[in-house]
Amino acid sequence: MAPSIRGIEPSSGPIGAKVHIMGTGFGTDGFVSFNNTKAKGAVADKKAADGVKEAGPAHTPTAAEAKTAAAEAKAAKAEPLKAAVEWTDSYIDVEVPEGATTGDVVVVVDGVQSNGSLFTVTAV
Repeated sequence: MAPSIRGIEPSSGPIGAKVHIMGTGFGTDGFVSFNNTKAKGAVADKKAADGVKEAGPAHTPTAAEAKTAAAEAKAAKAEPLKAAVEWTDSYIDVEVPEGATTGDVVVVVDGVQSNGSLFTVTAV
């Protein structure tokens, strides 16, 4: 089923504002675009911020690699997560991304784009 936006609240706000997108067919992951400016997706970006990496070939890190990885994970957790705050099949809470401009908000799930809903980016 293609994602479909029923409405967004609020319909305007500044960069960084939280937006509640209501609809159907959002699944559990994808991304939101504000007038062609991509906000980070839900699951993949949260894993990255939490330091979770996709499985790959076995590799035993050197002491220097382990120290670097620990520092990167600590830094990632210290930075605020600029991703979907919550993502369900019927609603998404997301922050307006840096660089967004006034235009349609769309949800993309498995490469399928929803209908658009107008969002006006305002000054802070």
